[in-house]
Amino acid sequence: MGWWNMRLGASKVDAKARARALAMLMALGLALAFTLAVVTDRELWRVADQPSPGPIAPGVAQPPLPPAAYTVPAGALQVATSAQLVSALAGTTPRDIVLADGVYDNPVSFANPNGHRLYAARLLGATLTAGINVASSSGQPGALVRGIAFDVADPAKTSSGRVIFSWGASKNTQVLDSTFSGHAVLTAAVWAYQPDGLVVQRVQIRDFTDWGVVADNNVAGSTLAVPILIEDIDVANISRAVPRTGGGMAEACVGIGNTATVRRVKARNCAWMGVTTMNATGNSLLEDLDIDGGPAAGMPAGAGSQGSVGLYVEHLTWDTTFQRMRIGPSLSYGVVCEGTDPNGAAWNGVSASIDNVIQDSTIESGQVGVLMGWATTRTTTRRVVFRSQYVAAITDYLGVNNSYYGNDYSGILPGALAVSPVWWR
Repeated sequence: MGWWNMRLGASKVDAKARARALAMLMALGLALAFTLAVVTDRELWRVADQPSPGPIAPGVAQPPLPPAAYTVPAGALQVATSAQLVSALAGTTPRDIVLADGVYDNPVSFANPNGHRLYAARLLGATLTAGINVASSSGQPGALVRGIAFDVADPAKTSSGRVIFSWGASKNTQVLDSTFSGHAVLTAAVWAYQPDGLVVQRVQIRDFTDWGVVADNNVAGSTLAVPILIEDIDVANISRAVPRTGGGMAEACVGIGNTATVRRVKARNCAWMGVTTMNATGNSLLEDLDIDGGPAAGMPAGAGSQGSVGLYVEHLTWDTTFQRMRIGPSLSYGVVCEGTDPNGAAWNGVSASIDNVIQDSTIESGQVGVLMGWATTRTTTRRVVFRSQYVAAITDYLGVNNSYYGNDYSGILPGALAVSPVWWR
């Protein structure tokens, strides 16, 4: 018989003793409820969400596929010189154009406003030293680039430093099986200001200042007719000349601003953040993200607060799942959900992260694993293995009904907390 039955269940206990015991239990219950509701003591936060019984398999992100061979369409127009390519692109009826092996140059971007479909005759056999501008206010959708190597060192040969740029009528743009080198002077490899129907697959990107791939129409609350599809992206070295001077609005490997499916991304040494969601990223899926920093991205334990971020969840991201991620170890923050003053004018007080799920991942970062900023709402972190954090695995600063369970905190550093109300110590 337990203490409760012995003390309150025995028939010979007098009424006063019974009342004292009940009062004691009520006081203990109130104290426990207060502790669970407030949990401000550091040691209490340490045990707020203990690891679930049994080992948790670390999140394993599947690697991206490389550019792959393909079959050139029958009946395509064959070109072998830059002049022939310019002439072919001038046609107003979309058609297949095949580029023979060689180098194609132009003083400015090759203009493709009419939805022509470009193929290298042999995978990466055709090299373009100028970009392709598919933007148009009244052209044809459906432009395609496949199997082409872009090696562009002069911003004047691009659209404002963007190798491939879409806008306006250029819906359903596809960029497949291609490589991009920006020589640390160009802004972006693929910048889709018209992201409706965008497909980017099996692409390798190196050495740009602001973005690897960014797909965002910059219209809050917008809905696409066809969601974005981005798969098998290998991107590295996205940084301004002085790293982390982009103000949080650049220096990212991949940026998503509308509803999308993103799979198998390897991101390395992106000065501000590896992957970011923003603007109107709702009902999306991002999975198999392998994100790490470089020499300037991480910070030693206990140092400062301005290191790089693996995944940055910005305004506005909702009903989105992030899973099978491998983040770190050369990063300061694994995931950051941007904070919002709920009473402020910015974003009308609406949280950056609402009803999102972070799951089945491994996060190894120097400071914090998942940082939930002010007013993060109903965001769940579950089945995540945390390693090497100096401050905390999870910080939840004035969040709204967030949850975290089934996580493994056994690998965080001594003195770090499992769950903390702040992101410093």
